Amino acid sequence: MLPIRSPRRLAVVAGLAVFALSACGDAAVRSASAAVVGGTSISTDELTGLVERGLSDPQAAQQLGADRDTYQRQVLARLINSEVLDEAARRAGVEVAAGEVDTQIAQFAEQAGGREALEQQAAQSGISPVDLPDFVRDIVTEQELGDALTKDVDVPAEALQAAYDQNIAEYDQVRSRHILVEQEAQAREILASVRADESTFAPLAAEFSIDTSNKDAGGDLGLVGRGAFVPEFEELLFNAEPGTYDVVQTQFGWHVVHVIERITTPL
Repeated sequence: MLPIRSPRRLAVVAGLAVFALSACGDAAVRSASAAVVGGTSISTDELTGLVERGLSDPQAAQQLGADRDTYQRQVLARLINSEVLDEAARRAGVEVAAGEVDTQIAQFAEQAGGREALEQQAAQSGISPVDLPDFVRDIVTEQELGDALTKDVDVPAEALQAAYDQNIAEYDQVRSRHILVEQEAQAREILASVRADESTFAPLAAEFSIDTSNKDAGGDLGLVGRGAFVPEFEELLFNAEPGTYDVVQTQFGWHVVHVIERITTPL
């Protein structure tokens, strides 16, 4: 679900962090406020509601809820960032229409394998379906604000390269799906089946995969960059040709992997 942002925009939009710090410098925590950004108060009720909805997914509750304080701080940071973006966009004359958010959600859904798969992936990351539009709206706002701020700016080549290198996971991504089983023999048997008939992959994932987070979505893992998976799995993804079906063992078991496509955005 991560957007691909241009290195040029990243190099300049990083300056918003300065604005964020100045906006929150006097953000006193008040009785009914989690934070105050400029003249806007973020209520504790708003923060609590966002946290509770984010932890409503079982996987999110298990992974993020294990350290609720850290997760709550991350959610608060997201709310503060949203207020900072809105104020910066207002000052720059940038307005994001609802239709633009819908279009971006549709693009993310296509990348994820459908709206249901997108919402499932977001929920597992602590973003509930009801909060997804606001989350995507912030992404679109950042993109359009970045475009507005960089329109007439000459960014040095070294700054572009640094931004590109720092965010390489966004510019070199692989779309894949997998079926996770416990035994190598079963993995090899499934591999032979999907190589013989690609249409069997999704049904076999639903029937045999022990990865409950995506088995009902055909084993779809979405479009991701380096660093998202354990080394053995990542090595296969980024060294195999698109269209490859193969097997790899990791600490989780045996994966039957389909490397669907690789998208590399040059500097």
